[in-house]
Amino acid sequence: MKKKINNILGLNLSESPDYANNNHWMYPLQIDEDIYGKGRDVLMQYLFENKIQTRPVWYLNHLQKPYKNCQNYKVKKTIELWKNTLNIPCSVNLTKDQLDKVCEILNKKKHK
Repeated sequence: MKKKINNILGLNLSESPDYANNNHWMYPLQIDEDIYGKGRDVLMQYLFENKIQTRPVWYLNHLQKPYKNCQNYKVKKTIELWKNTLNIPCSVNLTKDQLDKVCEILNKKKHK
């Protein structure tokens, strides 16, 4: 799935840093709207219409009311990443056909 999605211009599955091991609990998809042609919210709606559940990544802690005055560290690109990232389906229960459907729908260029 990763290879198929990363071959779609404007889409990229997030990479884990070298110092970490990813358990793939979430599968964040980063969208370059200028290249892909659609932003996060439009793509989420399109996937929903095709019966594919997605969700945005969690709202940033340092922007939440209880934490606005708390120290934050190296968060320069977080807002941009938050606006351009959504979590696509990931589960040990997903079949190859379901994964292929997600890739196929993402690869369609003529969506709303």
